[in-house]
Amino acid sequence: RGERETGPGWRARLKKSRRKFLIMLTFAVGFSAVTLLGDVIIGFTIARQLWAQTHFTETTATITRSGLARAGRMNQARLEYSYVVEGRGYTGSCFRFGDSWTNGSRGRRIVAEYPVGAIVPIHYSPQAPSESTLLVGIDPGQLFELLFITPFNVIMLGLWTPIVFPRWKPYLK
Repeated sequence: RGERETGPGWRARLKKSRRKFLIMLTFAVGFSAVTLLGDVIIGFTIARQLWAQTHFTETTATITRSGLARAGRMNQARLEYSYVVEGRGYTGSCFRFGDSWTNGSRGRRIVAEYPVGAIVPIHYSPQAPSESTLLVGIDPGQLFELLFITPFNVIMLGLWTPIVFPRWKPYLK
């Protein structure tokens, strides 16, 4: 085992092994690219939320606009608020970093919780006061995203295992 096969038909088996290897490699690269893109997006939004939680300063703001944006069955809360930092007025519209469209009643709940004229706490960056958000910290939905993508990461690792540690490595020389 481990030596190059020289019996009849070995060239055809070698060609077939290389073809299988290239198909598996192509699929692994594509699957990994999509999975890693999801990992980066989820990781970036969670990191940004945690950064805001530890580095942003809290102040109060007044809700100036509260409504829903709709696209078919999906909706998203659209909020605007105004706040003052060191005597200068700012407006913001970020509810939560990485907040996305939903198909449930979440958007309606947010709009009901933040009506026009409500005075609410917001968080802003001391280095760039125009960067603000209503909520900081990790959202349970973001934890669900982590749980959702975990099996895809496991599959990705499983795809790479036979590529990195192939049984047919001696035949590819």
